[in-house]
Amino acid sequence: MQAKNRDTDHQGLEPSRQLFATRVPFPAIGARALDGDTILVWDNSLDAHPHKKLTVRIHGIDAPELTPRPQPGAEAARATLHTLICGARLSIIPRRRWPDKYNRCIADVALHFEPGCGCSLNPPRNVATVMLALGLVVRYPPRRPTRQQPR
Repeated sequence: MQAKNRDTDHQGLEPSRQLFATRVPFPAIGARALDGDTILVWDNSLDAHPHKKLTVRIHGIDAPELTPRPQPGAEAARATLHTLICGARLSIIPRRRWPDKYNRCIADVALHFEPGCGCSLNPPRNVATVMLALGLVVRYPPRRPTRQQPR
């Protein structure tokens, strides 16, 4: 009997796990921000249950923690992220084949704006880039300083 290859055998997985496993971008609607770098979304793909919520950890950023004791800037980061994504059309682009140890999808999140909404941010914007530009989060993992060559 052959062992199943975890990277290629997706038949027995629920639809959201199949999406994580294949790393295929999928549409979603923003539900709410759990903190400054984690959001809850409604999976808006065609094969999903209409009320399927998924937890998504935004790739490439780290926000101040809300729990157990709120760090400075944590609530501002969460509130701003919530304002950006709540009710918005999103594209979720998974970065890993499987959810992390907290059962979250690690993904890039693109924010779409409706035509005629008066927003100057057209085409879609990467949510991590917006949060970094606002100074509410830091890059994760941090960039390592480059070594200077001896002269």
